[in-house]
Amino acid sequence: MSEVLLTTAYFAPVSYYAFLLRAQGACIEQCEHYHKQSWRNRCLLSAANGPIALTVPVEKENDQDIRRVRITEKDNWRRRHWQSIASAYQSSPFFEYYEDDLRPLVEDSGQELLFDFNEAIRRKICELLDIQTPVALTRDYKADYLSSDRLTDLREAIHPKRDFHLLPGYEPRPYTQVFEGRFGFQPELSILDLLFNMGPESLLVLRDSVSDPKKERAL
Repeated sequence: MSEVLLTTAYFAPVSYYAFLLRAQGACIEQCEHYHKQSWRNRCLLSAANGPIALTVPVEKENDQDIRRVRITEKDNWRRRHWQSIASAYQSSPFFEYYEDDLRPLVEDSGQELLFDFNEAIRRKICELLDIQTPVALTRDYKADYLSSDRLTDLREAIHPKRDFHLLPGYEPRPYTQVFEGRFGFQPELSILDLLFNMGPESLLVLRDSVSDPKKERAL
């Protein structure tokens, strides 16, 4: 896979980082308008009573540029989000290992803009997982890309309301989860779920979840 085009995302789902890992390069869309009900400001965790969605509250305006979307600090959401994360994963094998790296990002980052907040999270996740794919930001907005652009547009394909089975070459590799005995394996949760459960082996899960087009052609 040459390059992938991705939206900004709050603790994005596993597929997001799987494609990011396997691509030769990636672009994050910074020239679009804000879209509600997407991974741009929400993530999905597995908790004791089932999946829970965490949503970053933002000041929503129609047709607002994604770079201008501001986070609101109402209802002490930062602390509540971390409490939800800790409650869901404190018994996972690697929660304590990564807690000191991730807790400040949620509770004390001080980021006022959603895009900057998400980028700080993405950079930290890539650092923790040793994902070295070069990442750039778009310079202008294009609604459609041609195959000649050598870029796989995943902006709306990786979306909470889209079937992840339709993602090109993506087949989530199962891994051990905290509540697997209660709910079975739950695919397409936040990267936090994979990281806290699998630690350094998360990289292997990401690698094996997206097929290699070159190998497929060779077969």
